[in-house]
Amino acid sequence: MKSPFWYLLPAFLGIIGGVIAYAILKNNDPQKAKRALLIGLIVTIPFFVWTGFTISSGTSNPFYVVATSGMIPVLQVYDIIVIQGHEPFEEVQVGDIIVFDRPSDHNRVIVHRVQ
Repeated sequence: MKSPFWYLLPAFLGIIGGVIAYAILKNNDPQKAKRALLIGLIVTIPFFVWTGFTISSGTSNPFYVVATSGMIPVLQVYDIIVIQGHEPFEEVQVGDIIVFDRPSDHNRVIVHRVQ
């Protein structure tokens, strides 16, 4: 009987670990082999989704949460917004929602509607 620690391999290595664990477990326990492959997929898919969003949006963090009620009724507190990064300043229009680094603290961002 193989060690249950083979489930750690796909958890740390994603789909590659799932394939390796599947190859090792498939003859002794096909059900565990399939589960190890599934764990690898489950761990890897969010990484690819995140990478796809960052590439398509042109920014390192495409997701932000609205923290205050200043944008009601269009956006509610705790709404999640997906942004597209690095639009030229000349193309920003009144009514657009923008996200920018806070001038006094670059560790925070501000989400505002252009007035």
